[in-house]
This record gives sequence, structure tokens and C-alpha cells, in this order.
Amino acid sequence: MKLAYAITALFASAAAQTEIVGGKEAAQGQHLYVTGLRQIATMSDQCGGSLIAPNVVLTAAHCTGDGLNYVSIGTHYLSGQDDGEQIKVKREIKHPKNDKTTNSYDFAS
Repeated sequence: MKLAYAITALFASAAAQTEIVGGKEAAQGQHLYVTGLRQIATMSDQCGGSLIAPNVVLTAAHCTGDGLNYVSIGTHYLSGQDDGEQIKVKREIKHPKNDKTTNSYDFAS
């Protein structure tokens, strides 16, 4: 019985990594506030964020300081420049109480 449970759990976790169970793909242009952070405008997203003002993205503090120089806004894709905008990051501001050891206050703009 334990072996059957372990095998089921293994396949369930593999499936969860490739698709969202019970979900569906959002229509292109439906969630324009969803952003991605990239090193280069044409690369893949390495972190995510949310557009909370016309020129402010809320993201995790652990995503800052690693050379993520572009914000991809309004794109339907995780990489490339087929749609949306790729905007150069001007400034990163971490929460003043952010602690990378404990990940407390793990947000930045």
C-alpha cells in the first residue's frame, strides 16, 4: 500500500510541474498587470511581479540585485518580445526590514 501511495504521489508531483490541474490558459491581454523580470529583454522571465502603479512593479526582494534589468509587462509569453513591453529597470527598492536569511519582508518594488 505504501508503494502504491509513493508511486501515485510521484506521478502527481510530476504532473503538477507541467500543468495547472483544472485551470485554463488565460486569454491573451487578459491580465496586463502580470509582469516578468529578465536579465535581457529577449530572455525568459526569471521572477514575477505585479504592476501596482504605472511605473511600479511589486516583486519579491530576493529577485532584486541579481541583474534582472528588464520588466516584461503585458506579454502572454515567458520569453521573447512577441507582445507587451520590455522596460529597463530604473531602481530597485527592498523593504527596509528585508532579511535574506529568513526571507522576512520579502518584497520590493
